[in-house]
Amino acid sequence: MCLIFIFQISGIAILTVGALIQNFYSNYTDFLHGNFYVGPVLLIILGVIVFVVAFFGCCGAVKENLCMIMTVSWLVFVYFLYLDNVF
Repeated sequence: MCLIFIFQISGIAILTVGALIQNFYSNYTDFLHGNFYVGPVLLIILGVIVFVVAFFGCCGAVKENLCMIMTVSWLVFVYFLYLDNVF
């Protein structure tokens, strides 16, 4: 349960960092010409995905719901397959 909580906090932290970067540097759109916005948007999307997967894992563990636990297992498995192909 503690590990899932750490994943939820890290998802919120990644989302917050992406949102803060997007907010602080939105005033410099004239200089950046729209090339800068890929990084913060990717951080926001990654933070949301990590949080949602951790939330499903937490709810599945608390309710002892096999379907939710299997969903989290498959999502983590697909994530690790993606990491294996990227690196």
